[in-house]
Amino acid sequence: MNTKLFMKRLASGLAAVAIVSLGSSAFAANKTWVGSTSSNGSSWAAGGSNTAFGSNWSPTGAPGTADNLTFGSSKAYTLTLVGGKAANTITFSSAAGAQPYTFGGSGLSIGAGGLSNNSGNVQTINSAVTLTANNSWSGNAGVVVGSLNMGNFNLSASKDTTISALTGGTGSYTTSGGTTIINAGTAPANLAVSAGTLKTGAQFDTSAATLAIQSTGTFDNGNVGNFFANVSQSGGTTDLGGTLGKITTIDPNSLGNDSFNMSAGAIKMYAGAPGVNSNVTSDNINLAGTLNIDLNFGVPQVADFSQWNLFTSGALTGDFDSITLSGSNGTGWGSFVKVGGEWTTAATPDANGQWLVFNPGVGSLVVVPEPSTMVFAGVGVAMAGWSAWKKRRLALAKKA
Repeated sequence: MNTKLFMKRLASGLAAVAIVSLGSSAFAANKTWVGSTSSNGSSWAAGGSNTAFGSNWSPTGAPGTADNLTFGSSKAYTLTLVGGKAANTITFSSAAGAQPYTFGGSGLSIGAGGLSNNSGNVQTINSAVTLTANNSWSGNAGVVVGSLNMGNFNLSASKDTTISALTGGTGSYTTSGGTTIINAGTAPANLAVSAGTLKTGAQFDTSAATLAIQSTGTFDNGNVGNFFANVSQSGGTTDLGGTLGKITTIDPNSLGNDSFNMSAGAIKMYAGAPGVNSNVTSDNINLAGTLNIDLNFGVPQVADFSQWNLFTSGALTGDFDSITLSGSNGTGWGSFVKVGGEWTTAATPDANGQWLVFNPGVGSLVVVPEPSTMVFAGVGVAMAGWSAWKKRRLALAKKA
């Protein structure tokens, strides 16, 4: 074999493979928006080098769909997108004089380069945003998005992000910093918060999604009722948000395989008037970490044997490492201590000699005239009626 000819052909083949691998990104241009010279408002449209379109950009000329676009100091901060636009990367610059941008008009597709807001201003994108690849949104400040279609891609956001309506597929949304607020829409298959805060609204359908609370992240349930396929917590904080805050897990196959599984972290729950409280309901619940109970009875004391069902499950396992109290009625009880299989407060806040008792095997908080495991004999949750109770609750939720 002619070795020289073979090496030449090999080199040519490798070069061709490299070009194919790089794809269009190899030819992506870097474009900077400079805006209209006539007003603080302009169109991002097709067109060539005329004043209305191409000269809005530097270098002159309308950008391609694979280009990396930067928006910084400009004569136009209100943009109307015409005909649907796409870019590999959207960057809001930290350049001096950069102001908040507002995008409107037709849709905007963002590729693998993602979105970076390096300015000190919150940027607003009222155009419908669609992901065409996995994305990372980062920078120094946040972004407000009217609607976001994730497709089946993954998105990680590390700065404040507010989304009015989200459409998710088989991918994942991860809050890795800042505060994410999602008001409505349909969740992707997986939701996670590893740092910062993830907060969901009442109109955001999470019933088919799994939720993971990790590391230092906080899930703010927003004092509403949320349904998930499964919830796992290995760190961070789950905050039910108020006495109306409910988390319910549902096995879509009705096999009882759904779970709320805590292995670490903290959960904050709320107790108001007797029987008015936040709640976690799941076929399988495992307790661990710290339980914080925010007490706000609204009165100095409540009747003996008042009860709050914090956890409802057919299989309640595990136990907390500690239980703490907060809220307007949280003082005076002393610290919770573990006595046998239950937790009881070490002090009584009133002359009636009442104590608070929490039994992890039942999931209820009870006011008792004296701490004793026997008080749960008559106030425990009746497990025999568990399945029928849950079916009725889910039927009512669907009607609502």
